[in-house]
Amino acid sequence: MRTFLIIWSGQFISGIGSNMSIFALFLWIWQFNETATAIALLTFFFQLPQIFVSLFSGILVDYFNRKHLMILGDTCVALCIITTGLLYSTNHL
Repeated sequence: MRTFLIIWSGQFISGIGSNMSIFALFLWIWQFNETATAIALLTFFFQLPQIFVSLFSGILVDYFNRKHLMILGDTCVALCIITTGLLYSTNHL
């Protein structure tokens, strides 16, 4: 039960952080463009990778260690968020 609570709380905090960064990106896009089209495109391009990944995720979860896949997924999300933050701070976004 302890291991489950640690994993669950880690995923919960990770989800909050990811959603906060998505919300911040939505706000930035709205301040930059003020068009619903830009928000719709951002939403589309956030969902597009999830569609392709979900096709193969069942196979990967059955084949590889779930713990390592969770760590890999959270690491990829963290790298994307850090990259976005660095691009924004250097005015290259």
